Amino acid sequence: MVVGRTEVTEGEDELAATRAAIARHDWQGALDEARAVAFDDPATEADRADLEAEAAWWLGRLEDCISARERAYRLYDELGDQRRA
Repeated sequence: MVVGRTEVTEGEDELAATRAAIARHDWQGALDEARAVAFDDPATEADRADLEAEAAWWLGRLEDCISARERAYRLYDELGDQRRA
């Protein structure tokens, strides 16, 4: 899918609700949205895990945050995205 000049990967639409919840500091809503989806595409799944970790951090759910950050790191590392990892 192409929006304007920016290509949107499959799954980005599903993450839009999570990003919107984070933008308005609705941490529980963001966590719920992030956990409601999973992706076969490793890049999109890494982004989802990263968003899940962010929401969990602000809710004080440190074990959930660390677990999600580790998943995101592993996926970004496997993709060769060292900056995001």
